[in-house]
Amino acid sequence: MFNTALIVILIVILSNVLMCITKILKLSPILSLLLLGLISSFNQFKKIIQPNKLLIEYLGDLGIISLMFIIGYETSLKKLKKNKKDTIKIAIICFIIPFLLGFGLMYFLGFNILTCFVVGLVLAITAESINGKILLELDILDTDIGSTIIGIGLIDDLLGIFILAFLMIYINGIKKDCLLSIVIITAFFLGLKYRQKIDNKTIFLQEINNKKNIERFKKIGLNILTPFFFINMGYNLDLSHIMFNPNIIFLLVSIAILGKVGGSLLSKPFVDYSLKQLNIIGWGINSRGAVDLTIALLAFRNGFIKNNIYSALIITIIIITLIFLTFSRKILLDNKKYLDKKGNK
Repeated sequence: MFNTALIVILIVILSNVLMCITKILKLSPILSLLLLGLISSFNQFKKIIQPNKLLIEYLGDLGIISLMFIIGYETSLKKLKKNKKDTIKIAIICFIIPFLLGFGLMYFLGFNILTCFVVGLVLAITAESINGKILLELDILDTDIGSTIIGIGLIDDLLGIFILAFLMIYINGIKKDCLLSIVIITAFFLGLKYRQKIDNKTIFLQEINNKKNIERFKKIGLNILTPFFFINMGYNLDLSHIMFNPNIIFLLVSIAILGKVGGSLLSKPFVDYSLKQLNIIGWGINSRGAVDLTIALLAFRNGFIKNNIYSALIITIIIITLIFLTFSRKILLDNKKYLDKKGNK
């Protein structure tokens, strides 16, 4: 039997090797973590994890808490306040449309109301953390559309976590995973508070030390704790379900993308953006990531969805993330002149 400490060390080494490879290839680190999750779905890997499942699950919960703190810390309120009225309107519409499409699809296919609700909720989320890294890399984070995309992701993420927390309290009462969702929300706002504190103060020695400490925490969180969240995600993933019904994956991917793009375009009467700019925003908010994976995992652990639906949602998230990192990135690069409201409409 593998020694527990050895398994933990090997997982950390494997995840960091994968992250180094993606960094060398100039790809998003999220790809290495998603790949780690897929690897952990193989039966051979599950046999290694099984004797230490509770410890891995505990470390995974710490991983998502640290990741949400980091997401909060990397979110600048100064950028979110830019175009806040348009951002809120688009965010709400782009949350409701894919939610209704996901709920409606599953209801049409004959699933129960709770399953329909969870699927709609997962499809309604936007990955604010992935958006931020891509926009920063492309040097368009400070544009009107860049700040709007970040704001939409933030609002959608928080709506999703709050709704799931309420759902878990309503159905199961206050238990472990409900408390976890509350801690996740708290971690995000703590990260946001620390970022705002550093942004708003003249950088004296104490602030420099605080910033260095947070940077150390970020490295620990991303390199040591976060990989265990993706291990948990993959451990519960059963790829055999996908082979029996690939059509549902195609439908989920389609409505997830169309829901965001269509929702953005439908907001035209209420915002000061052109249809072309709203199309760019729609594709720009099509990333998926940590929060929707968290919602899917917690919903599965609490019995809200079965393994076949959980597996379908995870594969859907991975596919949409890959599409975003290629197609949406190209759209943002090719339309830089439209990224500000003063640009050509």
